[in-house]
Order: sequence, then C-alpha cells, then structure tokens
Amino acid sequence: MKSITFTASALLLAMASGTAYAKVSNQEATKLGAELTPMGAQMAANKAGTIPAYTGGLSHDASADPYINIYADE
Repeated sequence: MKSITFTASALLLAMASGTAYAKVSNQEATKLGAELTPMGAQMAANKAGTIPAYTGGLSHDASADPYINIYADE
C-alpha cells in the first residue's frame, strides 16, 4: 500500500511541477482571440499562402455524418 501511495504522489508531483513555470504576460494574454488562436498559434496565413488563416476551426453540426471524410477534396 505504501508503494502505491508513494508512486501516486510522485506522479502527481511530476505532473504539477511542469505547469508551475508556465507564465504569460498580460500583453501576450490580450492577444488571444485577436492575433492568436485560443491555443496561442498565429491566426494569420503565411506569406506564401500555403497555410490558410485560422477562421475558428471545424464547424460542429450535430446532424452531420461523423464518418464523412472532410478532407476528401485535398
């Protein structure tokens, strides 16, 4: 029982310590939703046009077929 508790505690500590230093300035945080996606990536397309601009991701339609290949035209 002690080894399970120790292992669980060590795992929890290891998982929690990785996020302890994840800090973002207020200036960077205000860019979310305007210049950056909610995950922090750039919204704008690249200059060559090979990467399109982010427009909000996939639209979710509850009546749509979940098995349809949305990338069939690519």
